Amino acid sequence: MSYFNLSFVKRKLIINKLKFWGLFIIIFIIWILDILFVIQKYKNGDYSRSYPAYVFLFSMPLFWLFLKVFSWIKRKIDFQWDTYQHEWEIAELGNNGEEIFINELKKILNKQYLFLKNIVLPGFQSDIDIVIIGPKGIFLCEVKNYKKTKVIFDSLNYYYKSHEGNNIKEDKDIRAQVKWRSDNLEKYLIDHGIHDINIKKVIVYVNPSSVELKEYGSSYRVFIARGMEGFDKYISTSNEDNRFNENFCHKIYDILKELSK
Repeated sequence: MSYFNLSFVKRKLIINKLKFWGLFIIIFIIWILDILFVIQKYKNGDYSRSYPAYVFLFSMPLFWLFLKVFSWIKRKIDFQWDTYQHEWEIAELGNNGEEIFINELKKILNKQYLFLKNIVLPGFQSDIDIVIIGPKGIFLCEVKNYKKTKVIFDSLNYYYKSHEGNNIKEDKDIRAQVKWRSDNLEKYLIDHGIHDINIKKVIVYVNPSSVELKEYGSSYRVFIARGMEGFDKYISTSNEDNRFNENFCHKIYDILKELSK
């Protein structure tokens, strides 16, 4: 798979990793060049700044310091690598989930519906997974693909179930994040002449067993879809919006397509 076929999150991880290693290599090269510079001055008999004396005087302390710094750098690299691997696995699951979702969308939606993925609004770092535009309006979809993790929703809170079976409350409710993205998408459309749009907010868990709804309903007005069956039922029961004819849908699509990464 080429770089350009990777998801937005994966490309961001690769860029961050390249930045980290690039900085490390630059610092290392500067250090090597500095050593070569000192050695060259010594070979040329230039003792004006007593470089050999300084090298001899500080060689052992510098060597000890180098070992300490190297050990610290190694721990940081190991931590960064473990974090990178974990984030890559999450991104891999997310990317697979989005592909599953898109493939299923093509089966359940007719050609009147348009969709875009990985939309990044100007000035924002995170992306909107999927935006669907069609006769029933705009659907903003956050796609989750959990295998081992189980999440639980009630009307007020959002939990993860631990390996011990305990419910761990999350400080940031994912429904609030989806609403925040929806609000910003709505503002962007208003700035481009699209007014009075009710964006439908959906979190789709492609693995239905990974989510449990204790009590539905919250102030965020975000629908939780358990698998494609849940999403299909939601979009099927949604009312059509007369404004969303073919021309209007394509107008919104053209506004957003430049933001799709």
